[in-house]
Amino acid sequence: MIRVGIGGWNYEPWEETFYPSDLPAAKQLEYASRQVTAIEINSTFYRTQSEASFKKWAAATPDDFIFSVKAPRAAVQRKDLREAAQSIEWFFNSGVGELGAKLGPLFWQMAPYKKFDLAEMTAYFDLLPEKLKQLKLRHAIEVRHDSFTDDAFLKLARERNIAVVT
Repeated sequence: MIRVGIGGWNYEPWEETFYPSDLPAAKQLEYASRQVTAIEINSTFYRTQSEASFKKWAAATPDDFIFSVKAPRAAVQRKDLREAAQSIEWFFNSGVGELGAKLGPLFWQMAPYKKFDLAEMTAYFDLLPEKLKQLKLRHAIEVRHDSFTDDAFLKLARERNIAVVT
């Protein structure tokens, strides 16, 4: 299946262009999820979301809908990614699993200044769980520094079944 999605759903300019003028803000996700088949939850990058929020978002969307969830900056913007274990654990314990079957790829967006280091990335990938309870997890990593145009990085990502976003 090919999905068409957007990165978020509550942007002020969209109130005049994308959403019907009489649509309450509380109904924006419900409306948007019927126009596309996937939406990225990017608020998780900036702050921890509650289990109740994940449940509410899952309930507001169609059964065949998928969310991509952006990993928190504390887990991706570190001088040494090997020190991210606690942030990654915190993220997965926040309630992201409440999306259930609607949980799509987890999006790990590296800082633009982060340079490729094979040992560091190998250790970082070791921190990313394959499952959350019964849910099989899918990971996607966006690297933005030119040093990642290294065959060793692509090989590592393929071996770990982690999608590379460019």
